[in-house]
This record gives sequence, C-alpha cells and structure tokens, in this order.
Amino acid sequence: MVSAEPVPPVPATLPGPGDRAGDEGEHRPRQPLSGARLRRSTWWWIRTAAMTGTAVLAYQLLVIAGSVARGVLTVILYVIFGGVVAYIAGPAVDAMVRWLRVPRTVAILAALVGGMVIIGLLVYLVAGPVVTEARTLAGEVPRLVSRAQSQLTRLTSFLKERNLPVSGLDIASSDRSISSQLSSLLLSSLTGTLSAALDVIIVFVVAFWLLKDGDRLRAGLLHLLPARLRVNTEFALDAMGVVVGGYVRAQLLLALMIGTLAGTGCALIGVPFPLVVGLAAGVFELIPIVGPFVGGGVALLLAATVSPLLMFATLALFLGIHFIEGYVLAPRIQARFVQLHPLIALLALFAGVEVAGFLGALFAVPAASLVAVYVRAAVGDIRASRPELFAVLRADAHRDRRRQRLLSEFRLFSHSPLGRLRVRSGRGGGGEGGAGPDGRPER
Repeated sequence: MVSAEPVPPVPATLPGPGDRAGDEGEHRPRQPLSGARLRRSTWWWIRTAAMTGTAVLAYQLLVIAGSVARGVLTVILYVIFGGVVAYIAGPAVDAMVRWLRVPRTVAILAALVGGMVIIGLLVYLVAGPVVTEARTLAGEVPRLVSRAQSQLTRLTSFLKERNLPVSGLDIASSDRSISSQLSSLLLSSLTGTLSAALDVIIVFVVAFWLLKDGDRLRAGLLHLLPARLRVNTEFALDAMGVVVGGYVRAQLLLALMIGTLAGTGCALIGVPFPLVVGLAAGVFELIPIVGPFVGGGVALLLAATVSPLLMFATLALFLGIHFIEGYVLAPRIQARFVQLHPLIALLALFAGVEVAGFLGALFAVPAASLVAVYVRAAVGDIRASRPELFAVLRADAHRDRRRQRLLSEFRLFSHSPLGRLRVRSGRGGGGEGGAGPDGRPER
C-alpha cells in the first residue's frame, strides 16, 4: 500500500498580490506594503486635488484680471475721449477767458454745454431723416437688389455679345439676409442710444475737470518726478497737447467738410439716400487713408442700383472730393500735425486695426506722429550732446567709397548714365558752377 502524504494546512487568509512567495519560499510581510500603497494613493489624490484647485484658482484669477483689465481700459478710454473733447473745447475756453473776461469755470461750462447743445441739435436734425432713410433703405433692399441684378444681367449679355468670357452674377438670393442685417443693425443702434448718452455724459464730465484743473494735475505730476525725468515728461505732455490736439481738431473739421461735400453732391446728382452717404463719408473720414474710399464705396453701391451712368458720375464726384481733400484741404489743415510719410502712416493704420479695431484705426496715425516727434527729439538731444557720433570722418569717406566699388560689381552699369550726364553738365558749365576732379568747385 502507498502511504498518503500529509496535506499542508490551508492558511487563514489568502495571499495578496504582493505576498507571493519567491522561488526560495520567502514571504514578504503584508502590513508594511499595504501602508506604502495607502500612502502612495493618498499622495496621488492630494496632488490631483492640488492641481485641480490650482487650475480652478488660475481660471478665477484670469477672469478677475480680465474684468479688471476691461474696467481699466474703460477708464482709459473715458480719459482719452475726455482729453479729445478738452482739446477741441480748449481754444474756445481760452478765447472766452481772454476776450470776454469771464471766469474760467463759467467759460468751460459754456463751451461744454454749448457743444452738447450743438451735438443735440445735429442729432435732432440729422438723426430723424437718417433713421427714416435707413428704414426706407432696409425696406427697399429687395427692389434695389432686383434692379441691380437686372443691370448686371444686361451688362453680362453686353459683354457676351462681344465674346468676352464672363459668368452671370446672382445677388437676388441674398436680399432677405441683407434686409434682415440692416434691420438688426438699426435695432441695435436704437437700443444702444441710452448707453451712448451715458458715455457722452461721463466723457464731458472728464473733459470739464481736465479743462478746469488740468494745469494743477500736470504740476502735481511733475512735482513728484526727479529733475531730469521732469524735463522729459514736460516735453512729452507738451508734444501730446500740440500734436494730438491739433490732429483731432483738424480731422474733425475735415470730416465735417467732406461729409457736407459728399451729401450735397450726391443730392445734386440724384444718388439715393444722400444723408446716409454724407454721414458715412464724414464718419469714415475720421479713419485716415482708407476712410474716404470706404465712404465713396457706400455711395457707389447705392448709385449702382439706379444706373451705370449715375455710378460713373458718383465715381467722378468722389474723385473730385478726394482731389480737393488731398491738394487743397489736407495740406492746409492736417499736414502740419501729421508729418509722416504715407507708407509709415499706412503701416501704423494697419497695426492699429490689428491691435484695437476701429479705435486703433482712429488713434494709430496721431500716435505714430507723436512717437515720431519723440524719436526726433531724442535724436536731436543725442546729436547735440555727442556730436562726434554723427561727424563724417576721412576713414568713413574711404569706407563708403570702398563699399560703393564693391556694389558696383553687381550693377549692370558701373556708373549711372544720368549721373554721368549731371557730371558732364556740371563740368561743362564752367566758371563758378564747374566742379573739379575732387568734387570741389573750381575757381
């Protein structure tokens, strides 16, 4: 008989995953490993909770910072527009104080209240017809679009008869969306009237205190600064008053004149809704360079709904207005305050639009002009204090000639033909006007 082997006793508790015996039959104690797991799990949950709390706190801080930034930006805009109003009303206040001998506070109140009355009269006289025309325009959109579609169809047929490849244009399908957009725009404009009125009141209050205590505020600010920084800050404030104040007054005068010319001209040649055109031309005139073209585009779109002949007449009208603005009005009104190259002004305008939209477009050019004034002043100070940095030395002249010879190797002509003609004409003149071989006047 085979003897039965003894059966090993069954343990009271089953081994856990960490209590498996190795090849040598050793068993690890369970209680210490269980405590390590607990500590690791607890530490993991604590880190997760800390990260979640940190993320929530960071989001709340960002929301609070955004609210604070919006509030600060609103206050800054109130100060900026209040300063604009103060720059506009400043000459009138100074004239009343100087010539009428009235107290400055009375003169400020008279100027601001008179300005608000003028704005109110303009709104009362212009807003009613403009709103009526805008409503009529919104209702007439389907008919105007249908007329424009017929005109485009006739133009397409005319071009196809002469073997010009064109594709038909269909804009009648968008008349409902255009009408609804105009109606919603009109409704939003009417609902925002109360908010705009409140903003205007705040701006005029800020302008009142800037006109009344502006000199005192400026003196207090300068008193807090060191002597060297005080001089630079005083010049910066003076430049801001001269450049920005003059630009604002000039731009508003130009906008008023261009809006009047556009509205009157469109009414004379028969463009529909001339008040809307005049208002659009005046508002967009506040945006330099591109604004006049946008105002003219509104008139061209309205004229295109009547006839192509009226559209060409409207184009000729706005070209004439642009000629008058560029060669008669702007050189005498605006050029003194904006001494910038047109390319620099255009780049500044694009940068302002990218940064702050419409407000950036309004203030980009005067800000660039102000920066140009600061740069010219800084360069002038450096040139006066360190003239040796700008002196042309003999070594610099030799270096320039050496570099020019290097560049001449890459030119088609080693010397410019026009330059040779100028040199020959200068040498052939003789007398005091001739030039010697070294470039000096011959005697």
